[in-house]
Amino acid sequence: MRLYTVARIHRYAGLGLGAILLLLSVTGFLLDHERFGFLSSLRIDQKWLPSAVMRKARQGFEAYRIDPANPDHRLAASWQGLWLSLDGGATYRKVLDRPVTRLEPRREGAIEDYRILYAATPQGVWHSRDGGRSWNRLFATRQSVTALSSQGRWLLAVEDQRRLWRIDSDSGEAEPLELAPLPRDLLPDRVSLGRLVRDLHYGRGLFSGDLSLWINDVAAWLLGFLAVSGFILYLLTRRLRARQGQGKSILLGWRRWHSNGWVLIGFAAILLLLVTGVFLDHPQGLRKLMKQTHIPLSLLPPVYRDLSTDIWSIDFDGENYRIGNRLGLFVSKDLQHWQREVEGFAWRMTRLGDKLFVSGMGTMNRLHDGEEWYMLHGTPHMPRDVFAKKNDWGLLTRDSSKILPLPESGEARLYDLMLALHDGEFFHPLWVWVNDLAVVAALVLLWSGWFKWRHHRRRLRARAGAIGSGQGPGTG
Repeated sequence: MRLYTVARIHRYAGLGLGAILLLLSVTGFLLDHERFGFLSSLRIDQKWLPSAVMRKARQGFEAYRIDPANPDHRLAASWQGLWLSLDGGATYRKVLDRPVTRLEPRREGAIEDYRILYAATPQGVWHSRDGGRSWNRLFATRQSVTALSSQGRWLLAVEDQRRLWRIDSDSGEAEPLELAPLPRDLLPDRVSLGRLVRDLHYGRGLFSGDLSLWINDVAAWLLGFLAVSGFILYLLTRRLRARQGQGKSILLGWRRWHSNGWVLIGFAAILLLLVTGVFLDHPQGLRKLMKQTHIPLSLLPPVYRDLSTDIWSIDFDGENYRIGNRLGLFVSKDLQHWQREVEGFAWRMTRLGDKLFVSGMGTMNRLHDGEEWYMLHGTPHMPRDVFAKKNDWGLLTRDSSKILPLPESGEARLYDLMLALHDGEFFHPLWVWVNDLAVVAALVLLWSGWFKWRHHRRRLRARAGAIGSGQGPGTG
């Protein structure tokens, strides 16, 4: 194909959808770092926002509890704070103005005491000794507390999905607990394509720790830089033509940055983000493919064989420790010798009395009645919490605001706005197809940019060879 044709394709693809690619890269970076404090602390009044953003805000509740001894006593927690109701949810008042992701009452065996409560926040664990009316910090952490479990005076807290603390809830003193690595023979021998796609797109699918996230960050910022620098090059080129060559050095400088060979380093990471994003944009149409296609563990990235930074849920019943990660739920009496109880992503664990509920991510929800495990067929996907409901139990899901008496804040977080912009719902439910078109344009840009870069390199090498052989300008 002629260079002139490729250059025109490159220019029109960038000008047509470069702004969408910039939007996707910036919002994607922020969504990957949902624990950035300003994403929750910066709030926008609903009068300035479309309904799609407020819908995201109403879906932000992470915990909901009803006191079995007094059903009028209720608590609702979200990334906007913690609310207390003493009249069955008819009215609420905010009692903790900071993100709260997990709530636990104090337990003695199967008995729950809702006078003493614990809340997980990005700054540590807070507790209340008056039923949730007032709160004080019990234990401070550098990273967000992502899971809690209470039994007697002891509280287990997971910090940043990788550090386990045992906290004396009476004194606030804490000690770190060491977990032995999970034996390789306990891990499942395969993982679904859907699980791998999600992990790769959200920055947790390659290596343990934060390296996978950093790779995604580099890809996001590189994509954003290419979109911005490409537009600047277009403007500088037009200006250069209008001023008859003035400012050529600035243009060449930007061109060197935009088409430098180091951009190729991020090629694979950008490609990974784009392709997995398309898969996630169409979960219904691609569900069968992603669920039924499995990849052997031996072919998966290293993170699936080292789950040391992958503690998503925790439970302690006074005798057994249970941890949940993306490959299953594992039990131990001493945190050193493990057995697998449940296969599949054990996203959250919630204990009510003598029952343990496991919320699955991409897998079936489960219930342990103290003796056996049961699959909860027909229950919603990824329930965020479980609460007492007369002689039964209920599930808190992303759509529970339609049926539960949850508090209305009248505000949305900056995070909610970023989420609506990233998935396209800010504009229109069908905007997802525009995002897909932008992905196609990005693939075209990557190909045409590489084509132009290769042609430029060949021309430079040919010129250098001509000069070296004495055939260049100024010879003879």
